[in-house]
Amino acid sequence: MSSDTSATLQGDTVTDTQTSEFVKTPVTAYSATGEEVAPNTFVQTEAAPTPVATPAPVQETPATDLPLPKTASSVPLIGLIGLIAMVAAFGLAVRAKRSA
Repeated sequence: MSSDTSATLQGDTVTDTQTSEFVKTPVTAYSATGEEVAPNTFVQTEAAPTPVATPAPVQETPATDLPLPKTASSVPLIGLIGLIAMVAAFGLAVRAKRSA
């Protein structure tokens, strides 16, 4: 056994030797313009102010005043009934052939 103490982080073991190596490693940071800055320097870029959009006034009309559009028809219902009838006829024909 080594004399290093260790800690486990998400399944990986980190020893004191590795920690001391991390401390010795130099760290560099770069600003948004690409120039090197000290890692403890806080760099803040100013963002352009976001324009606040004001919504246009909307005239509210009660829903009861407007009639509903006449877009529905019975053609899809008739087609669905025909399809069901054809499937039923095919099923009865298959059943009749199996039982004969």
